[in-house]
Amino acid sequence: MSIDSILSELRKDQVHGASWYFLKGIELLEIALGKKLGKEEIRSLLNEIRNIRPGMASLLNLTQVIDQSLSLDLDLGMIISRLKETHEKALENLSKQLDRFPVMCGSG
Repeated sequence: MSIDSILSELRKDQVHGASWYFLKGIELLEIALGKKLGKEEIRSLLNEIRNIRPGMASLLNLTQVIDQSLSLDLDLGMIISRLKETHEKALENLSKQLDRFPVMCGSG
């Protein structure tokens, strides 16, 4: 997918939650790195991402981490990999916790 098509998908979406937006933001950044976009182009993309769902913490946190990483000249590929790993570990931990305390639905 292209950056523009993902941005369009994010703008039109009305069913997904914060984690989905976070992962789509990661996907956008991976594409930007693959296209070897410069710092200012990536910062412009970060502004686009922020404006998709103003106030959505998952997008604000993602863009803040990447913006700070750019300012510190950190390896964005490594940062993005670490963000994905952290997301996966958090999802795994949550799943384990939910398995320990099954939720009962219905009247019975």
